[in-house]
Amino acid sequence: MSGTKVLLVVLVVIVVAFIVLTVMGVKTNKSDSSTTADNFNSSSYSLTSSLGPVLAKFGPKLSPNQMKPSATSFNLQTKPTYVVSVGADSSNQFRTAKFVIQPASGTPCASISYQASNPPKNTPSTITNQSSTGGGNSTKHQISITVLSGGGTITVARRSSVAPVGCLVSLQ
Repeated sequence: MSGTKVLLVVLVVIVVAFIVLTVMGVKTNKSDSSTTADNFNSSSYSLTSSLGPVLAKFGPKLSPNQMKPSATSFNLQTKPTYVVSVGADSSNQFRTAKFVIQPASGTPCASISYQASNPPKNTPSTITNQSSTGGGNSTKHQISITVLSGGGTITVARRSSVAPVGCLVSLQ
């Protein structure tokens, strides 16, 4: 019997939170009637921006079989640059590619960039051209790139200021 009460309380909390968020959204949109689907800017809506990284964990991931060559790791000690072509995927508007750079201490030894092919109209340049130095979501040694449905090119390059010893980039 107490399990049913807990479930009921949880459902009531979820419904109340949904109503509050809906009212906040209506209020925000009502104050800015010039916003349309074409000029929507998610950074103006803090809740949308903050949920993006959280929801990306559950979204589609870039898999090696969607890349040519289909490599999951890039040894930058032997070759300074890898250029990977990412195929189109009409069933997923966005895919997340998460890279880990090793060694994980000091300055990252590699940079990663993405150039979109055939991006949808009105796609912000921060998504069509991403790099580990700007755009994309990155921490010091983990880089997440958002790959659009049209595919594109990912470039993994060794930084010239860092010694090539032990520089490895892996797709997670």
